[in-house]
Amino acid sequence: MSAGEALASVLWQSPGDRSTELCRLHTTTSGFALEGLVLVPVDGEPARVEYRVDADDGWVTRRAHLVIAASSGTRSIELAHEEDLWTVDGRALTEADGCVDVDLRVTPATNTLPMRRLGLDIGEHADVRAAWVGFPGLEVQPVDQTYERSSQDTYRYRAGDFEADLVVSEAGLVLRYGTEYWSALAYR
Repeated sequence: MSAGEALASVLWQSPGDRSTELCRLHTTTSGFALEGLVLVPVDGEPARVEYRVDADDGWVTRRAHLVIAASSGTRSIELAHEEDLWTVDGRALTEADGCVDVDLRVTPATNTLPMRRLGLDIGEHADVRAAWVGFPGLEVQPVDQTYERSSQDTYRYRAGDFEADLVVSEAGLVLRYGTEYWSALAYR
């Protein structure tokens, strides 16, 4: 693999938040990146959300940047992760210390990171802790999650009382997230 090599791309639609998203997974010089563009209503107005999540070659999140642009203004957040320490916009986020992943509420793309990193066999499960970024408020909090591999292309995701089956591509991108959330309109 060379840096910048496209591994997969997907176009999602979500009836839940009425969003449409284009996401691209590609290699970088130090690992992998997820880049996406989400078009979604926020507080009744059209908004554009752009994100990039960089992971090392072991699929551990190293940096995440998200920008929300709407007619009412632009907001952004930048997370960085080194060792077990997290920062948000340059300030220490001690409550996320020990988290390995970032989970952006606005996209199913970030589920790819733990699923790829864990390498679970069918029937196995693992608990992880992620720095969850809410949407549209961009609040960050740790969340405990469980991934259980049900079949070659299906995982059961759990966080608190929430559960959903994730059907994934060979590259690990979600093709269907439950029945009420994201589903792929096109995949390559």
